[in-house]
Amino acid sequence: MNKSEFLKAYYDSCETVVEGRGGPAAKNAQDFIGMLAPLAPADLPPEIETPAQKNDAAEAAKFAREQTGKAAASYKTGEGVEVVRYAGGDKPQGESFQLSDWQALVNLYKQQKDQLGAEKPDMGDQAKADAEQEQPQQLNPELPVTGQEQFVQAVADENQAELTAAFDAYGLRYDPSKLKAFSRQALGMGGVTKLRKVAERFGLAKPAQETIEGAKELNQNVIRALDIADRVKRGESIRPDDVDFVQKCFKFRGTGKDVGLWTKCGALADDAATDEEVYGLKIGTEKSPIYEALTILEENEAPNGKPFIIRGRADSSETNAFNAIVNDLQESMVNVAHVLYVEKDSKKAAKELKRLAGEMGSKFNTALFTRVMTERLGGDLDELEVATFAEEGMNRYVNALLSGIENPDEQKVVATMLAQSLQQFKNLVEAFPDCKNFKKVGGVTGRRGGKKVTADIQAECIGIEAYDDILMDKKYDVPGREHESGELRISLKQDSGGKVIYNGKMGLALARDLANEDVRMVREDHSRLLEKIDKSGRSAEDILKAADKAREEEVKSVDAFIANIAAAEPGAIRDVALERLSQLGYEDSVRQRRFFDRLEEFNKIKDPDAKEAARKELLPIVTQAWRQSNQNTPGFRENMALEYLSTAASSERQALALNSGGETYMAMETDVLGPVYDQILNGGTLRFTETQMSVEGEEGDTLGTIGLRLKEGTPIQDATTNKKSAMSRMKKMEALKKTESLRAEDFVRQLQELMQRIDKVRVV
Repeated sequence: MNKSEFLKAYYDSCETVVEGRGGPAAKNAQDFIGMLAPLAPADLPPEIETPAQKNDAAEAAKFAREQTGKAAASYKTGEGVEVVRYAGGDKPQGESFQLSDWQALVNLYKQQKDQLGAEKPDMGDQAKADAEQEQPQQLNPELPVTGQEQFVQAVADENQAELTAAFDAYGLRYDPSKLKAFSRQALGMGGVTKLRKVAERFGLAKPAQETIEGAKELNQNVIRALDIADRVKRGESIRPDDVDFVQKCFKFRGTGKDVGLWTKCGALADDAATDEEVYGLKIGTEKSPIYEALTILEENEAPNGKPFIIRGRADSSETNAFNAIVNDLQESMVNVAHVLYVEKDSKKAAKELKRLAGEMGSKFNTALFTRVMTERLGGDLDELEVATFAEEGMNRYVNALLSGIENPDEQKVVATMLAQSLQQFKNLVEAFPDCKNFKKVGGVTGRRGGKKVTADIQAECIGIEAYDDILMDKKYDVPGREHESGELRISLKQDSGGKVIYNGKMGLALARDLANEDVRMVREDHSRLLEKIDKSGRSAEDILKAADKAREEEVKSVDAFIANIAAAEPGAIRDVALERLSQLGYEDSVRQRRFFDRLEEFNKIKDPDAKEAARKELLPIVTQAWRQSNQNTPGFRENMALEYLSTAASSERQALALNSGGETYMAMETDVLGPVYDQILNGGTLRFTETQMSVEGEEGDTLGTIGLRLKEGTPIQDATTNKKSAMSRMKKMEALKKTESLRAEDFVRQLQELMQRIDKVRVV
């Protein structure tokens, strides 16, 4: 696809992603009066006051730049909105305005032209000419590095020279181009890597001097590690402070294509922690010369008996086993709690506990959990790197389990897990004494038979309406959706100590597939929830029709965008990028530059497997960009309300329980989720970032989110609710009548004694 073909395809499918067709955001005239100030106190030329009509955004932007300070141009978006483009004053690259905002700016100039003229310094003709010719000759350390790359490049060259000298001095192999890339990425330039992304973000938020210091700090840390590696190779003794340095600051981790070298020391690594990168900042793949040079520090043991650099674990099988322990306990322990606290049959409860404990040794990697506990007690959690600690809140869960345990062994760990899980359900089962046979819901949660199943446990409550005691808001409740009358079904959530409750996730490929019968039936079911709250009084069928049309348009546009990027000549993408970036303000242009860099990388990939992997990585980013750009189009809110429900909610009437701080809180699932999809459907405020859409309440607080991201190579959509907001709509469960029970510490002790007699608990 040549440039002219790509330009047409771009404006047909891509423009709506990169820049919304509805035109630029509203602007305050006072913030942009500096664009017209150089013309004061004269009247505005008619070429500025009445913009020249152009065919499209690119033509208008080009004209405005060519006529800087002399004329404005206007064009109409695909939706017929008139947009004005002008370059001049303090915005020499230009700015886009809604027509009404431009007219307001012109009127403001007419009011203030005399004042603006009086404030202009009288420099004289020669001084003015000199000022116009004057260009910055050195770095301004108080401004961000972006926009000052020509000066920052000198710093990158200096850092590269220092690295090269170290590699030469220690006789190490290296590719000069890779050392150059590393030095540039540490300053937010060059190819897009994790290092560059963090450094670029850091450079936008900090003065240039801090960015330069951060890059130099990283460089010196690497050179110090290279020196230590050389001394280890030559058999020299290593000082304790050097041992502490490499063990604290560096780690090898990852599997497959994700293998790399990570650092936890320095300002850039600290900034990476804002992304919940608890293991620091990835600074090189296994193919980088720095990675190769430092492998000797993994192969050799330090005086404290550990490798100089430890290889962390990021194996998804270990991660999944670890998370499965917690999830399975929640679902299995509720029946034991009912037997112990309601039926008061301690022998039967002990028998069931023994069975569960025996299963844990064969079903789960309890040795993994034991290692986590041991390392935490020793203060060295990083030595056991479970990849989803930050994401799933397991770090906090381990903290809670540590209370009161000394010298953990496998039996103590299992006993503590069982005891704490059991006690969390005491109030829940005692609040429903007439319900029997608490058990896990059979099968895997997800879509089946046209239903979305999210319940974890259920119980028989024949003859009573268990939900009557926990229903908080009838506005969102739709009776008749329950699985079976007389059944109590509960979705269980564990409070991980964060700010949100994770309500669910689904593959983005499935969410996009309206031809899938299960997807269609779930959307039909959830549209009945929307019908009840829709302020315009539409039927469920009308809401679903509007939502499906918007969803189809999203899929078509996003797929066309990615296909056009894949087929384009690289030069065409760069030309379009330059045109679009020139039309944006500073911060927007930086963000869009990162976006275009990713598109160029995708375009260059030739290997089919690598291309598909890159397409999956691009899909959530482009989808999110489309959503942000098209949030005001017909059907958008209807579809996003259904997207939220399809991701977070069951198709059946059920309860939601949150175990938090030793207490259990419950409500109907619709009580918790209702305000979120209500705001989405009925005009509430939506906020967008590159990865999620946040839904705000009437007080400006975040009620919930819909996120798009890549997880283990698969694009997914997830949904959350704000925990504080959700708990305000939940009921704290308390026993209907108080009962005597063992003190917590006695209960744990007795369970630990029981574990000692169970031979089946073994390291997997």
